Amino acid sequence: MSPVSFYVVIDIYIAIRYYRSYIASWYNHRYLPQFSWSETDQSIILGAFFYGYCSSQILGGYLATVYGAKLVMGYSLLATSVLALLTPVATVQSYYLLVACRVVQGLGQVMR
Repeated sequence: MSPVSFYVVIDIYIAIRYYRSYIASWYNHRYLPQFSWSETDQSIILGAFFYGYCSSQILGGYLATVYGAKLVMGYSLLATSVLALLTPVATVQSYYLLVACRVVQGLGQVMR
């Protein structure tokens, strides 16, 4: 697993687990939004990447065979990067948008 792939997998985990203990105390709760996610919601967010990742193994191989590995890898890298930049916006907008963003990131990781 490349360092970028590893970061995409663990970035939400770090944000959820250490948000309240470190960042919230650093900024004193003034500038950061508060999320009321239950343990189930947090588990779904953390697992959403792997839902997309596991569900598209065959699709990634097929697309690489038909269109070529460079093209598929380039577009998947672009899509995953854009979604990583949009993750904070999705988080603030909607829980479901965040889950969808993470699932599509998982789909894009398979294509690499």
